[in-house]
Amino acid sequence: ADPETFLRDASRSKLMPFLYVPFFLKESLAYFAAHRCIPADKVTIYEYFIDRALERDCNRKKNRASRITPKARLYPHLEHLAFSMLMSQRMDVSHDELAVDMGMSEDVIEGLTDLSLITKGEGGDVTFVHNSFKEYILAKMLSGMDADTIKRLICYPGTEILVPALNNVVVLMISLIQRQQNWQNSEFKDWFVRRYPEILIEVGPECLDEQTREMVFEDIYNDRKRKGLHLDYWRAPSLIAFASTPRAVRLVLRELENSVFLDANCMNALRLAETADFTLLPADEHPHIADVCMSLLELKD
Repeated sequence: ADPETFLRDASRSKLMPFLYVPFFLKESLAYFAAHRCIPADKVTIYEYFIDRALERDCNRKKNRASRITPKARLYPHLEHLAFSMLMSQRMDVSHDELAVDMGMSEDVIEGLTDLSLITKGEGGDVTFVHNSFKEYILAKMLSGMDADTIKRLICYPGTEILVPALNNVVVLMISLIQRQQNWQNSEFKDWFVRRYPEILIEVGPECLDEQTREMVFEDIYNDRKRKGLHLDYWRAPSLIAFASTPRAVRLVLRELENSVFLDANCMNALRLAETADFTLLPADEHPHIADVCMSLLELKD
């Protein structure tokens, strides 16, 4: 694969922030070498890695004679394992727990521990080689369920409060669900917009239409403004990229223009302006951008 082409395409991709993580970089390079393009999202990377891992397992000499592939035979048990570990917030499980609590046969346990996705510790405890695989497998499992069942599983019992440990699972799950045509018009989407808009920002702009993205952006910004709170510095680029509309960029400019002091609201607008795409605005508005930037030099502490 051409490294210059990879770097060029990666720099234009929404995956760029994740490519600083060695796993995502390694798998994106492997995907690029095979497909000559950057993966569309994290879900694509997980799918590619897990399929390749299970394909390698299938091609091992001991599995070649079997008519049933490891994926067909063991994937339901991987789902069971991922579900049990994440719901109980466990990093590993013992052989006895697999056999007694989860009802797995010795044949299944042996097959699981032989998979590339699973590792066995010195004490015999079993875990996934990376927590992300466990999260993705559960996310894929949840994405096939109805909304009420999903909410019951991802929230604390009897509430609509998300379990924080399942945050990454929920982000991946929505990425999978949004591929279905009914996501944009679903009550489930509306539930996230009302209660957990910041989860949708982690999913990315493709999960909502432009008008709803603008509403979410303005609600989050104005909530911080009203409370005098700072935006998380590292999340500000994701927030402005999520909106990615002229209206959102104009809001940032307006807040900077109306600033008198370098207070929390002004700092929030500056953080957003740092990575805002001002090319979204027509050329006749560009001089105004320069005027606003110059006015910031006169702000008081």
